[in-house]
Amino acid sequence: MLSVIVPAKNESKHLNELISRLDACLPEDSEIVVVNNGSVDNSEETLSKLSVKKLVVLNLKTSGKTTAIKKGIEVSKGNIIATIDADLQYDPESVLTLYFRMGNSDFVNGWRDFSEYPFTKRQVSKVYNWIYRQFFRASIHDANCGLKIFTREVASDLIYREGYHRYFVAVASELGYKITEVSVPLHKSEKSSYGTGRIFKGIFDMISVKLSMTILKQPIIFFGTTSIVLIISGILYSLLERTWLPSIIIVSGFVAFMFGLLAEMIMNLNDEWRIEKK
Repeated sequence: MLSVIVPAKNESKHLNELISRLDACLPEDSEIVVVNNGSVDNSEETLSKLSVKKLVVLNLKTSGKTTAIKKGIEVSKGNIIATIDADLQYDPESVLTLYFRMGNSDFVNGWRDFSEYPFTKRQVSKVYNWIYRQFFRASIHDANCGLKIFTREVASDLIYREGYHRYFVAVASELGYKITEVSVPLHKSEKSSYGTGRIFKGIFDMISVKLSMTILKQPIIFFGTTSIVLIISGILYSLLERTWLPSIIIVSGFVAFMFGLLAEMIMNLNDEWRIEKK
């Protein structure tokens, strides 16, 4: 079963066409989960008037896009999950294009055609995606495409901290899932914006994700290793020099170890971004 998650905020003018086209092209046993994410237009009213058998509506108070996608996945029933933005910059029929290309892949990522966009936006996108590929093992050309499809197993392993929807493909790739990339048409969106400032923000976000996938995933390894190095260094130093410095180094080692234990305990308790497998 295919579940299509549509995070939507103030997209009432696009919802009728989007849902109608998805309803027409998707297999009969599919579902369309629209997450009305704190809209202040008449999106809720528009959705309530639609008589589409496949449609599931989830109304949320204002939250980020990642949270909206997470909530949509949680209420969905399909073993295959797709995401698509509600502003019609992607053809709804492209969901099937990705679906039919899955084969033995775990994750199919859209690759947008930016040919209709200004030169500056195309170059910023190229720079951003080049940096993305240096950070992660994902050999893709369009990390931030809102059109994606993946298995529920992948969904259960993704990280759902705010803003991390841009890094779903990176997380899946780092975890060893098979990634496929498919070219999709792109239509201009009035809300679409790219700028050099976005690159710098993106770099910091990439660092955060990389830490989450490595050091912060098992903090005791990082802090434990650091503490051992500090303690051994302090002991060796004390054999050579009778000063107060070795004591500080040794104490720092024990402090680092305690930080590691605390971080590990917090990580074990904080699994709120995980999705239960169905």
